[in-house]
Amino acid sequence: MSKIPAISVAQMRELDRLMVEEFGISVPQMMETAGRSTAELARRLLGGDVLGKRVIAVAGVGNNGGDALVTARYLTNWGAQTRLVLTNEEKLHELPRKQLETLKTMGGRIIPGESQVGKELLSCDLIIDGIIGYNLEGDPKGEAATLIEAIGRSPRPVLAIDVPSGLDAQSGRVGNPCVKAQATLALTLPKEGSVQSSTKGVVGTLFVADMSVPQALYERLHIKVPPIFSHSSIIEYSG
Repeated sequence: MSKIPAISVAQMRELDRLMVEEFGISVPQMMETAGRSTAELARRLLGGDVLGKRVIAVAGVGNNGGDALVTARYLTNWGAQTRLVLTNEEKLHELPRKQLETLKTMGGRIIPGESQVGKELLSCDLIIDGIIGYNLEGDPKGEAATLIEAIGRSPRPVLAIDVPSGLDAQSGRVGNPCVKAQATLALTLPKEGSVQSSTKGVVGTLFVADMSVPQALYERLHIKVPPIFSHSSIIEYSG
């Protein structure tokens, strides 16, 4: 298999900007791809069939949370018993809010109250971590930190979207608190902080999802990316 490069946070921010402004690939398109890819990997982690499986999607207020909500929509449609936990519904950004409205129309249920959240996290089959993405600076705070700690008290497996919440995607610093994932699905390319040997304990098995980034965009950023998705749109990172 061709070598998969890691990407810096600065490069990822520029890549996201160019995707929208110059290549016409919108944020809603990318969110849909990220959510579907995460749902596909969740199905793989659950043995290939999600029917009747209990999945908790934990969503922050930004686009990482939106990815988790799209994931929940797909898993619900595929027959999973999906429940939602939000860090702060009132502060949801526009795109995650639209995803939440869709889920509510479908009958999606938000788990109320910290004690009930804790019980659900203990009894589910899989937790989807979409609390904080690659832009984290410093330790998680507030409700995000509270939910990361709650996830940490659960023995159930966790699938983190892009990076485990609490991990500095650039330096690899493991924050206090930080999600400890069984698997992490990097969107586009692994972030430099997630491929360090010191972060293996929180990243778990690292996978990479095809986000349909044009080769010409990688060339603009001077990143050499071979056709790594020729056989699958989700691949395991091999360093």
